[in-house]
This record gives sequence, C-alpha cells and structure tokens, in this order.
Amino acid sequence: MASTTFSCISPPASPQLQPPPANQHRKKGARSTRGVPRSSLGAHQGQDAYLAKQKQLEEAYGKSAKSLATYQRYINQVRGWLADADPPVSYADGLDILGENSEKVCLFFLTHSFERLRAATLRGIYAALQWHFCVEHKCSAHVLSGWQKVGGTWSGNPAFSESILKLLKNKKRAENRERPLVKQSRPMLYPSLAIILAGIHKRLQPFSQLPGTLTAERTKLEFMHCYCILAYRLWTRCDELCKLTWGEIDPVTHVSKEGQKYLSVTLTFRKTNQIDPHKGREYRLFFLPGRPMANALEAVPRWKEYWSWIAARNPTSQDLVFPALHLKTGAFRMKETMGSNEINALLDELADIEGLADLHAGRFTSHCFRRGGAQDAVIYATNYGEQRKSLKAAQWWGGWSPSEHNETIIKYLMDEVRQGEHYCGDMEDTANTDNRALYFAGGATTQYSQDVQAIHQQIAQLNETLAQQTQALQRLASTPQPLPYPLELTLHLPGSAAQPVHIAVPPFPVLPQPPLVTHASAPGSAMPTSWPQQPTAAPALACNGVPHLASTGKPLPMRIPQANSVEDVVQQWEIGDPSIGFLPLRSWTSAMRCKGTGGNAMVFSLRKKIYQAYTKRGKSLRAFYQAYGGSKGMLKDYIRAIQKEARSTADH
Repeated sequence: MASTTFSCISPPASPQLQPPPANQHRKKGARSTRGVPRSSLGAHQGQDAYLAKQKQLEEAYGKSAKSLATYQRYINQVRGWLADADPPVSYADGLDILGENSEKVCLFFLTHSFERLRAATLRGIYAALQWHFCVEHKCSAHVLSGWQKVGGTWSGNPAFSESILKLLKNKKRAENRERPLVKQSRPMLYPSLAIILAGIHKRLQPFSQLPGTLTAERTKLEFMHCYCILAYRLWTRCDELCKLTWGEIDPVTHVSKEGQKYLSVTLTFRKTNQIDPHKGREYRLFFLPGRPMANALEAVPRWKEYWSWIAARNPTSQDLVFPALHLKTGAFRMKETMGSNEINALLDELADIEGLADLHAGRFTSHCFRRGGAQDAVIYATNYGEQRKSLKAAQWWGGWSPSEHNETIIKYLMDEVRQGEHYCGDMEDTANTDNRALYFAGGATTQYSQDVQAIHQQIAQLNETLAQQTQALQRLASTPQPLPYPLELTLHLPGSAAQPVHIAVPPFPVLPQPPLVTHASAPGSAMPTSWPQQPTAAPALACNGVPHLASTGKPLPMRIPQANSVEDVVQQWEIGDPSIGFLPLRSWTSAMRCKGTGGNAMVFSLRKKIYQAYTKRGKSLRAFYQAYGGSKGMLKDYIRAIQKEARSTADH
C-alpha cells in the first residue's frame, strides 16, 4: 500500500493557556493550600516519624511494614481458628510454646485450609507461620534445618517439617493440574496481524480526503499502524518500544551488498541492557515478500511524517517515537510514555472491530507481538517462504539474556502449539497430509510439499484400483453357480468288472445367505467362511483429516475429545480437530451421538448448551464471561450458571 503523504497538511493551532490569577491575599513566602484536602495538611508532620518506624522494622526483621502487617493478620486468623475449634483441640498452645504441638498447629491449620484457599494464599500463611517462629522463638530461617528432636530438644523450625513441606508441594501440583496450559499473552501471528493492519488501512481512507483534519481516531490508527509493525518485527516488550527515540532509528534507508533495502533500528535499553547507553544492538529490517503487510520501510516514514505534522516540527534525536496520546484530542504528551494498559485498550478496540476477539481464544495484549514474531520466525517461517531461525538467532533477536536456559525460550515458543495437539502417533505417516503446524498457526491446511502430494495421489489411485478388483472378485464369489443336472458318476464296484454302475447325483443346494453386520473398523477375515459374503468396499484412506466412512457414506462415531475451556468447546462445535479426524459437532447425526461410543450423548448435550449460550451472547467470549462468572471458571461452573439462568427464565 502506498504511503499517504501529509505535505499539504497545516498544523493544528495549539490552544493558548491562560496563567492562573494571582492570589493577592497570600503572604510572601507562604505555601498555597488551595486544592489540598484538610485531612492531608497535617500528614506531612508525621511522615518523617512513619518513615523512621518503617525503616526500623525493615532493619529489625528484614520485611516491610506491609508484609509484617499481613503476617500478623494471618497469625491472628490461626489463633481465632484455634479458639473457635469445637471440640477444643489439645495442641492450642503450639504457637506460644515451642514443642511437638507447634508442628501440629501448622499442619492441621494448613490441612483445614487446603481445599478452600488458593496456593498463593496458603503460601502466605505458611510464610507468616515461619516468620512467627523465627521472631518469637528464635527458630532457624533456613529450610534445610528441618524440624527434629535431638537429645530431648527440638531444633529447626516447625514450618520446615517434612509433612508440611509435602503438603505445600501437593497443593502446588493440584493447582497446576487445574491451571490452563497457556498463561502467557496470545501470540499475534501474521494472519491476525494482517487482518488488523488491513482494517487500519480501510479506516484511514476517509482521512486521506481530509488531510487537514486532526481527530483522536486518526492519531490512534496512525499510532497503532507503526507500533504493531515495529513491535512484531523487533519482538519488543512494551516498555522497550515505548522508550524508543528517533535518534535510534536511522533516517536514511540503507542498501545491503545484495542490493536489498533495509531500515536500521538500534535498540539500546532492552531487558538485557538497562545501564550502558552505548551498548546497543542494530536491527536491520528488510522487506519480507511472504509478509508484505508488516513492512517497516513504509510504516516508519509514514508515522514520522504524521508525527511532524502533529508536533509542528521535525523530531529531534531525544524525542520519543511513540509518546503518550491525548485520547480525546489526538495530540501528543511529548514527555510521557505510553503504558501497557493504554496499548492493551487500543488493541482491544482493534480486535473487537475486526472480530478477532471472538475468532481466537484469549486476549491480545502488549506482549502478543513479541510472542507472535518469535513463533513466526522459529516455528512457522516456512509458511511464508522463509527459513526457520535458529535458537541462537532467536535468543539474540529477542533480547533474551545469555544466562536464560534454552528450555525457557522453547517453552515460551511452544506453549501455544502444545495446547492444540492431542495425538501425534502418526507423525511419520507420509500419507497423512494434515499439516498441524499450519493448522495451529491459523494458516491454511492444504499447503503440502510436492513429494507428499505425489505420494498421496499414487496411493489414492492404487487404492481405487484395488477396490474395483476386490469388488469384482466378491461379486463373482457371491454369485451361486449350480452344477448341471443330472450329474452322472461312473463307479466300478468291486466284484462287478462287467458293467459300470451309473449314479445320478442332484446338484448341491444353494444355502440361504445370513444377514451380515459389517463395520469399517473391523479387520478382514483371515480364512474364507462357508457363507458367501456381500461385496464390501476396500478400506478408504484417511485423507485431509476425514475419518473412515461406513458403507452408507456417513462418518462413523468417535469419542469427543476433552475440552478445558469455552474456546475448546467453540472450536469442537464449529471446526472440529482435523489433526485427529474429528468432525465438527454441528454436523453430527443422531447415530453419532449414541451412548455406546463413550457417553457421547451427554457430552454432546453439554457442549451444545455451552455453544447455545455462547451464540445467545452474540458469539462474544467477553459477553459470555461477563454473563456466566468470568474467564477463570471451569466448564462445570459455566454449565451450572447456564442451567440456573434457564430455570430463572422458566419461572418468570
């Protein structure tokens, strides 16, 4: 897309600010108290004493005053639980007297709170108990000290006993089992980025006819057009890109030795470099033919021209490339930087307009460009005609510290792909043409290599030929062939050498054919039976994720996979899972929902209820979560809320 020029744009007139009226009654040298609440006027008097007390607490206990107050509140909860116990417990003195009952108090209270509290809250109570025994009874603060009785004296810390540590570990494991696989921001892969950029271009077209108009909408669109492209290409964190200055972008377009143009951007203050301003990394951004919408060579000059028009001057080397915006007027706040909350709000607006919020699971945040750019370069590069980048190159380009483990980066890249794959036992099957990487990246599912296509065509032709020959043989075998009548046998009986004996034998009777019940998944018989069989079609080759078909041409039932979220239910209902040949639930017939195939009838009914509620809310995940208890609930919680809503509607 050709860049829009703003040469004929006249800069908007900046409002004239009037100085505040002078206070004639104020004494010389006195501070004004206008606009300051009376309750806060005396707060400065005790501020020094408060800071001194807080510093004293930190030096004495190594904890802030806020942490100590939280610990004390937890200890009071334990004491209250012991006081209200019915019947009274015999170990209630465990907090005040160090001994065998001290471990019992900690263990029984944590066990009592195991199910009703989250793991983070339970760890906070555990830390409070550990701190209590360290301060009140001078116990050890090292977990390796444990808790044991040596020579009649208890040593260590009751909070470090083996049973308590095992309890906390089990709580952590239980919470990990209930937690969804992906915790990070949803990656902004190129297919989704292209949709957002195309929507921005479409909404900017009316402004090209009115070049002198300044609106907040136009500024936000121009801002996000350049921000999205640079964040996606550079894999930046939000603060790294928001602190980028014009002095770090080379204004001259360079040409490589091969004649390719590129834009030079130097990122200085990344996470791996927060101190040295001379230690920066130069990034060369070329035009990518496979990803033409993410063209930094066009986006940066366009934004610079619009930036100059807004500021009514050319940017200096110290000016921010992406300063904070006045969301109502569209002007800049030059000395302030954008935060992640503002970027997330703009992304939510774009995703809602383009419909991406309902098509994808999760939410796009300011970190989505870093994940999406890294995954497109390392995992899905072949989708765009590029070579996959090595792990070393990804570590350098993404600004990861050399001390970070490779497992961290691999998990960062692979979590999104791991979420969707269920069965991978057929990954070496050359006839399986379903490309999982393309499917889970949001791309097409029909991009295969030429070798795999040729093999698939040959196998399909061979399968068709074998099916025709098998049908012909089965038709021949199933047709009865009566013998001629009468059949005369000439026998030479012993003792009758004179004349042979002629015996007429009737033909063999054609036995009636019993009904056959065949199943496409049943293996063929190893030995011929005495009953002539009906011709059956040869087993069809699984192709393009379609399961085997029965003789009626309809897909056979299969078990409905497990769903961990509403997004999984929507995908199972609308798309299915081509990687395992799972058809969309909306196309299932009554025969495919029979109970004999793993309880599909009830599972299908529950999936249908959730999808109907999702459709009732306009197919918006955000509206669904607002109506049925938030995005962190489980499927059974949503089903209860849906049933409760149905009952209340029926009562009215």
